[in-house]
Amino acid sequence: MTEQARPRRRRTPKASEPRRRLLFALVTVLGILVLGDLALRGFLFVRGRPVGELSARYRSARQFRLKGEWQLYDSRHPYLPYVLRPNLDLTISFDNSLPTGVPGKQVPNPRGYQTIRLHLVTNSAGFRGPEVSLKKPEGGFRVLCLGDSTTQGYYEDRDTYPRQLEARLRARLPARTVEVLNGGVQGYTTAESLVNFEFRLLPYQPDVVIAHHGMNDLKAALAPGFRPDYAHWRQHLRPPEPLLLDHLPTWFDASAFFVLFRETLLQRAGASRWEETGLDTPPDFQSDPSPGRAVFLRNLRSLVAAARSAKVQPILSTFYYAPSVDTPQARKIAEYLGEQNEGVRALGRELGVPVADVARDLPADRALTFDDMHFTPEGDRLRAEIFLRTMEQEHIILPVGE
Repeated sequence: MTEQARPRRRRTPKASEPRRRLLFALVTVLGILVLGDLALRGFLFVRGRPVGELSARYRSARQFRLKGEWQLYDSRHPYLPYVLRPNLDLTISFDNSLPTGVPGKQVPNPRGYQTIRLHLVTNSAGFRGPEVSLKKPEGGFRVLCLGDSTTQGYYEDRDTYPRQLEARLRARLPARTVEVLNGGVQGYTTAESLVNFEFRLLPYQPDVVIAHHGMNDLKAALAPGFRPDYAHWRQHLRPPEPLLLDHLPTWFDASAFFVLFRETLLQRAGASRWEETGLDTPPDFQSDPSPGRAVFLRNLRSLVAAARSAKVQPILSTFYYAPSVDTPQARKIAEYLGEQNEGVRALGRELGVPVADVARDLPADRALTFDDMHFTPEGDRLRAEIFLRTMEQEHIILPVGE
């Protein structure tokens, strides 16, 4: 009897084979992602947008958005969208690159001021500068400077035009106690400064008030749906809320894909707290700026009347603008600001109010501003001299030799 052949048993795949295939697929996908990430890094580097620079800019912007701006301002004032917080002593650095209109794309500032360092110290009343008693010293001479960020100033307090003006006035009036109060707040228009003057600064009994405004009123004028109380544009500054992206761990920055995605998303969404106050609303250059210009001059007229009723000498100022780049938008802004400045000059003649013509008297020198309108210490030195000269010409103080 022959032995029947036993049926051959099929080979069953080893249990480790599917795992091996899965591992191979994962390694392949990971390799493709790594190569793609390296290729994207190279592309961004060639385009002048290194991944490390994008990550650093995000971290800086996040710090400024969540802590920097909000540490500076208090939105609980009943009549103003925000005021400077009292007793501050903060140093904040920010990137001064210029936008290009392309999301995520910026270029170095041609003026060379790439990083700006703001050291802001406020007194117990929430104004930039040293403590000032509410009651003016006997025989004292007080000057009040109203304005926006161009008055609040950057760099150290000693570099701002109010402090440099104070030093010159003290040299000119050694027998008197001279104090110059900085009432400038970033983002303010003539509307906020009018309220600020009436409710917060007039009790300090100033002898002179200087009003230096222009750009923010123009932004309000060019915002869609213009209203004469700026309610179409101005909102209260709200406490910052972290974005979902802000909670992700830092190791996500190892991916060029993620860094570029985050940069593009934030550029499109807009992560600035100033957007909520109206300050970052893109201007509509198809809008007619004349209704806004009329409101701007109306507010200055009201400020002059309020100052004179309190026996305070008003001084108006034109607004200096020197664009960093020559674009159609910059030319339009220069044109509109020029019309505003002509309105300020005409208002001064009509009301018999001195006008410090900063726009005319300052040279078009890139060393005077670190962007289109914010002054360097040298620019503020020259501006302080213009205000001093205006006071002399109007015999608010006696010229040298008299």
